[in-house]
Amino acid sequence: MSLIDAVKATGPIPPNSASREEKKRYSEILSNHLAGEVAEGLRHVGFLSIKPMRDGPREKEFQGGLGPKKVDVSYSDEQHGLLLAVSIKSINFAPFGKNLKNRFADLCTEAITLHMRFPYSVICALFVFPHGADEDPL
Repeated sequence: MSLIDAVKATGPIPPNSASREEKKRYSEILSNHLAGEVAEGLRHVGFLSIKPMRDGPREKEFQGGLGPKKVDVSYSDEQHGLLLAVSIKSINFAPFGKNLKNRFADLCTEAITLHMRFPYSVICALFVFPHGADEDPL
């Protein structure tokens, strides 16, 4: 499977008129599918113990400098702790510009929290938007 397959497996995006719970659930399922594919790709290039594992544990929680933080995709060992983290953020509903600012602030907080405890870890993000996001005026 690929990232595109992960998006297809999630199903159609709910309409803007859908309930908040339905939209949230769609975003969570999409993030889980994408996390699995990112981890699988990293395993393919040598990160064999990266999480999440297929049909196994999902997010892994790390104790950061500002408290516990769950990480979508993580590579760690007992000696060094967290070495690589990938945070997956999907923005599926308008207004995309406003939501991007909020997700960016979330990502900054995550990075600070994790870097306070694991200063040499590599922290990155994967932002996912639907095709129509490029037409958002914000």
